[in-house]
Amino acid sequence: EQSFLKELIKEQKNEITAHHIYKKLAQRIKSSENKVILQAISVDEIKHYQKLKEITEVELRPDMLKVYFFYYLSCNYFFILA
Repeated sequence: EQSFLKELIKEQKNEITAHHIYKKLAQRIKSSENKVILQAISVDEIKHYQKLKEITEVELRPDMLKVYFFYYLSCNYFFILA
């Protein structure tokens, strides 16, 4: 059971991190269609995080290194997202 809880917490961390990644990317995108899609994904990710938080009863912070890494990639390889 302890390893299962660890896996849930790991996934919870991934969800909050993904939420911040998609939110930050949505703020950067100018295309309204792509912006709406990224915002919707961001909302889904935070919902997943909150469901897992109800189970684990643990508040987590995003992995900001990953958030900024993906933001950096989008700045330098924006043509992929366009």
